[in-house]
Amino acid sequence: MHWNCFRCRFSSLSYRWVLPTLLLTLVTGTSCDRTGVLTLGTGPDGDRIISLAGISGDGSVIVGTIPFIDEKRDSGLSFAQETQAFRWTAGGGIEPLGFIGPADFNESVAGAISANGRVILGYSSSPEGNQSFRWTRLGGFAPLETPSDSINFAAATGLSSDGSVIIGRAMTKSPSRFMAFRWTERDGYQFFNVPSLEKESAWATDISNDGRVIVGLVSMAGDRTFRWTAETGAVVLDDFTENCGSTPFDISGDGSTIIGQLCRNSNDPAPFRWTEAEGFVTLGGLPGERESGSARATSYNGSVIVGTTRINERDSTAFIWDAVNGMRTILSLLSEEDLALLEGWSLESADLLSADGRTVAGLGRNPEGNRDIWVVRLPLF
Repeated sequence: MHWNCFRCRFSSLSYRWVLPTLLLTLVTGTSCDRTGVLTLGTGPDGDRIISLAGISGDGSVIVGTIPFIDEKRDSGLSFAQETQAFRWTAGGGIEPLGFIGPADFNESVAGAISANGRVILGYSSSPEGNQSFRWTRLGGFAPLETPSDSINFAAATGLSSDGSVIIGRAMTKSPSRFMAFRWTERDGYQFFNVPSLEKESAWATDISNDGRVIVGLVSMAGDRTFRWTAETGAVVLDDFTENCGSTPFDISGDGSTIIGQLCRNSNDPAPFRWTEAEGFVTLGGLPGERESGSARATSYNGSVIVGTTRINERDSTAFIWDAVNGMRTILSLLSEEDLALLEGWSLESADLLSADGRTVAGLGRNPEGNRDIWVVRLPLF
């Protein structure tokens, strides 16, 4: 890749769970064609990195969840129970967000970020139990007030571009099951059932930028994908056989394309895209490899898709797909300079994609064999 503008070098971050391997180079932004590679780093125990949750439309802000370490407490604590949401920018590095509650409520999980990068949502422990939250730089944590008489637990999973519409899943008290919800400041929580499947658990997984289209799944013998609009309500999109179905992971910003994982048999899922014109279409596989894997994220108009695909019986790699080129590995789009930066790495999955289809983030293994997070800014293709 060519550096058309400038290079940014970061000083070592102060958090003791961040490894020195994170100091590679990334140039982000849209002012010119700037490309590069960055790793964000692992948690203190290598494999205990938690997850990536979202990326802003321009690729400049990434959110996710990391282990939380409290030096004042027993070092034998389970990291799986003590987590912290984080926000990353090129200029500021990794910024832990903290928690809603006071001391001894050390868990927060990032769920999504708005397209403009200004609003982060997720859930956090508190004296009142786990609470969904909105986070902004100026306002910090703002819990979504949850009606205690009807909801046991709520987890926000997506939001509109401006953060005004939030979706997710809530465990209701009567009936006692997960239900999909849509939340606005004016109307609060609005639940919606999926026709003919009212007794099944359901949750919303993603939302279009304008907040008008919601995608989610109904958990049955096999998951089913539904699409919701105010005009149609929740409509199940697939009619696959029992014990097999589809799982949606993302919807394009314009609401036209849904992507995810299509079950063909219990051991060999395939990445799919869905549009109103074509229905479910699998993406194929890498040249010479079988069609197996999962589509994880898509660009604003649905033309670029990233995810993970199997390359042999044991290993998977991050892929990028478009209609012209089909499926390719992320590594195949990098220059010799950037491949040298990633020598010894295994890019196992691509989990986030910016609106323009060029900034990709995912999980993999670094040269030490630890689970690590990588980010690349791809050239135009």
